[in-house]
Amino acid sequence: PLSPYYGLLGRNTPVRWSVPSQTTYLRMEDDSLSSASCPDASGLRITGDIDIRLDVKLTDWQGHDLLYRWGPGNQSWLWSMNANGTLQFFWSTTGSDFPSATSTIAPPTVARQTLRVTLQVSTGTVTFYTGPAGNADASTGWTQLGAAVVCGATSVYAGTSGVYAGGFYGSVFEAEVRS
Repeated sequence: PLSPYYGLLGRNTPVRWSVPSQTTYLRMEDDSLSSASCPDASGLRITGDIDIRLDVKLTDWQGHDLLYRWGPGNQSWLWSMNANGTLQFFWSTTGSDFPSATSTIAPPTVARQTLRVTLQVSTGTVTFYTGPAGNADASTGWTQLGAAVVCGATSVYAGTSGVYAGGFYGSVFEAEVRS
């Protein structure tokens, strides 16, 4: 009765209650267009072997982009999830071509996990992995997701696009792009 809301909140009034989290993350539950970005920098212009990791909690396991350096006429790489749940990695060698590899199986639809994709340019081998939540910076604890996909020797176009994370319903806890 001492609340300023006394008498204003009746039975069946929707209420949102939240408790501060101990973990910092990017929450994108309201739309599938939100994202976070990092502007272009020389350290992101990886043209050789690449290792991309994303600690994520997805609430929609259907087709969307996860993490990418992709812009009109300036494509470098794009990591996405297909409508059937498999992961797909696109890269460009010229900024306008689109070789790709698709995981042979879909990752498990657990609440939160770390996803990883690597491209070894000397053989064109793309390998997808899963790992426990909070594993993005770990060197062990990865489980290969299906068979590696071999596409033949290749390279990655450096491009000048920024890196974008998002375009899906869920939360991003950490994203890493490694050379």
